[in-house]
Amino acid sequence: SRRWSLVAGVMLAAGLAGAKGARGAIDLNAEAAKMEGATGAEALAVRSAVLLAAPTDLMPRNDYGRKVAGAFGKVLLSKNVDAQVNTAILFASLETLSLDSTLEGMLKSGNPAVRYWGAKGLGDIMDTLKRVGGATMSAAESALMSGMGEETSGIVKRQMVVSLGKTGDAKS
Repeated sequence: SRRWSLVAGVMLAAGLAGAKGARGAIDLNAEAAKMEGATGAEALAVRSAVLLAAPTDLMPRNDYGRKVAGAFGKVLLSKNVDAQVNTAILFASLETLSLDSTLEGMLKSGNPAVRYWGAKGLGDIMDTLKRVGGATMSAAESALMSGMGEETSGIVKRQMVVSLGKTGDAKS
């Protein structure tokens, strides 16, 4: 069917881009520029390529996360909703501490899908945030608590509750 052809095409494109990225040849600024104009399967292919190029070791992945945030940060403000959401999913999926403040900022987006992925991303790195502790942990917890008070989407609020539950803090 047409749907499966589209899915196969996206997977092939992501696989080819991922192979290129695995050799370190991915240009994050070029991928961000592609994302800004991408919709549907194109946006998914860009996100997949960037994720497949991500290192698996902790410190290189943190560095990569910083570079991704630098290249893709402005895409969160794009008028292209597909680009916004795929960038939000990208940031959350990297699961790296270097994106904590980016994820916190996503909780203030006008787009509920971006807020959802900001909350999910913080929940996914909560164990790391707890190990780091201090101001880093406090900032994440504060952003989630503040977001809870202002959130109008039940689905986003639920994800904030789930993420706050991972703090292990009774006041959350």
